[in-house]
Amino acid sequence: MASFGSSAAARDSSATAAISVIEAFHYFGVGHNLTLPLSILTIVVIGAVNWLDMARIVRGQTLSLKNTEFVEAARACGVDHRAIIRRHIVPNLLGVVMVYITLTIPQVILVESFLSFLGLGVQEPQTSLGSLVNGGVAQMEAAPWLLLIPAALLALILMAFNFLGDGLRDYFDARKSS
Repeated sequence: MASFGSSAAARDSSATAAISVIEAFHYFGVGHNLTLPLSILTIVVIGAVNWLDMARIVRGQTLSLKNTEFVEAARACGVDHRAIIRRHIVPNLLGVVMVYITLTIPQVILVESFLSFLGLGVQEPQTSLGSLVNGGVAQMEAAPWLLLIPAALLALILMAFNFLGDGLRDYFDARKSS
């Protein structure tokens, strides 16, 4: 059982509980009767679901960093909590956050493209790679390039972001070890 003796533990438990409650909304279909345009609703739903993972990663990394030697040394020197967060915690979180974002972007692009391919995402007159692939499937025999070009472009974009994320991870891991 968690101890609520300190205000930091209470805030942490409250934030974790709030994230879990918000995550439960998407499992139970709460909010499915909204009257927003489908493209805006798609963006909001994808963002609402994906920030939860980011919040958990940042929380875990922050809890890990707050017990490191340089934070303990700053605390022993009498540095203010806000200054510790600004000078020590946030700069060490940026690498993890940037890598996670570059590895999450392909996931979001793929989800949006899949929803648009099924007709549940971006609607006309806007376009999406998923809707272009869907249009290409209908014309596959007469004009195969209408399918191949958007599909190849989607694959290239996803691979580029994955390579960027891998490169950033290698860069920040090498920087930490040296």
